[in-house]
Amino acid sequence: MQQVSFPYEIVIGEDCSTDDTRRIVTEYRDRYPEVIRAFLRERNIGMNANCIATLRACKGRYVAMLEGDDYWLPAEKLQKQIDFLEAHPEFAICAGHARVSYEVNVGEPWEHAISKRLVFQLDDLLRENFIPTCTATFRLGLLLEFPAWYEKLAFGDWPLHVLVAQHGDIGVLPETLAVYRVHAGGTWINLNRDQVIRAITDFYDSVASYLPPRYATLIESLKSDVARRYSGHVSIPPIA
Repeated sequence: MQQVSFPYEIVIGEDCSTDDTRRIVTEYRDRYPEVIRAFLRERNIGMNANCIATLRACKGRYVAMLEGDDYWLPAEKLQKQIDFLEAHPEFAICAGHARVSYEVNVGEPWEHAISKRLVFQLDDLLRENFIPTCTATFRLGLLLEFPAWYEKLAFGDWPLHVLVAQHGDIGVLPETLAVYRVHAGGTWINLNRDQVIRAITDFYDSVASYLPPRYATLIESLKSDVARRYSGHVSIPPIA
């Protein structure tokens, strides 16, 4: 559905799904071999390792993330985001708002509006993972390496955004760009309160060891407040 003025590729990391995903991916790859490159893992390597391997296979200047259970809305989504990044070289990431849709009986759909602000920095991102992954588009060349701890974390989107945001600002387009689907098979929704707190604490410990020392005081303060901030179960990892 995307209408763009530039060439693009669709790079898919298929990590031994237990449903019908592999057959569908293979059929689309065979129909559109000039656009789709599919990496069909011989064994399940895990969510974050699959993410790293798939990103490393990308050849473009920019990457737009889209996990298998989400989808984009406007046909101009990619064009708008690439135009923004081309016009603003000081920005590392371009994101937008997402519509949260539940396929489990826990609530009505709602718009995940980040805020009225249009520009954010790394400090803001450390306080809260306000970027819906299905709206994230970033400069691929900024990811020169992945630290060893990345694969071990319980979620991959927040640390990925942090790694990229070290190198520039985060711009937000004030419109709904995608739908984030919450369903019973999702990884995050199946964690209990203690697992959520442990996962976020591990994240803070990991980024504290990686980022420059000037972020240490902020991260320590955020880590000490994790239990209060995430005392209720959350459906978008890891937004309070």
